[in-house]
Amino acid sequence: MISLEYIAGFFDGEGSIFPDWGNNEVGVTVGNRVLEVLTLIEERVGGTPHTDSTGFTRLKFTSKGSMRNVLTLLLPHLIIKRRQAELALVFLSTPPKPDINKLLRHKILLAIEELNKRTRRMK
Repeated sequence: MISLEYIAGFFDGEGSIFPDWGNNEVGVTVGNRVLEVLTLIEERVGGTPHTDSTGFTRLKFTSKGSMRNVLTLLLPHLIIKRRQAELALVFLSTPPKPDINKLLRHKILLAIEELNKRTRRMK
């Protein structure tokens, strides 16, 4: 069985935690062209595979439960995406109502977006 430490390292390099502005939600995916690795990850932490026309496959975590599960499992082992995962977990545990929570959730998405920009500049 593939270890959570390995998956976290893979996720730090190939994963994504991002604002889904169209749905005012957070998104969590991990992708690669090596289907065997993604299959091992799927067996260990879940996710739904989606392959595009170029052969690139992403495991998508689409339900709040699946996102919470994978982020909670990987959080102790994440390095690069640790802060985004922490913020995403806060976002996922904050109901969209009342209005004060809508503002908080929006600010969390903005913070995740900013962290992603900083991470891209580091590459």
